[in-house]
Amino acid sequence: MDVNASLLQAGDPSPVGVENPAAKSPILFISDHAGRAFPRVLGTLGLGTVLLRNVLERRRELALLQATGYRRSHLVLMVIAESVFLLACGLSIGIACAAVAIAPAYLERDQAFPVVGTLVLLAAVFSAGILSTVMATRVVATSDLLPALKNE
Repeated sequence: MDVNASLLQAGDPSPVGVENPAAKSPILFISDHAGRAFPRVLGTLGLGTVLLRNVLERRRELALLQATGYRRSHLVLMVIAESVFLLACGLSIGIACAAVAIAPAYLERDQAFPVVGTLVLLAAVFSAGILSTVMATRVVATSDLLPALKNE
């Protein structure tokens, strides 16, 4: 079984490379990586963990809002709206920083910008964020918040 076939995808850099093969002492580069898929999965799991922790740490606040008359649907909508706002701000800042970082390379070369691939990646990140938000919000929708207020 070829391990590289399961870890690397099309377009991933090769795990082995030879620099200056015609030289007296060529350099062999060996890298142990899982391509681009592994960091994406870790990033998505990290995002979901942060969103869930945010909701769990705010249980007392949400319980207080519920005790003062807010309905559970209002709390769910509030958590979703905040998460979507933060996700949109984070993506916007990330896009701006990435554009500044890669602009010199694209201005120097005559390459077309991969618009479709970039939009697909941004849509995937946004979708993962929305899915993580919905999963974290289920904690608010299904848990009993009033005991958290009693512990305060």
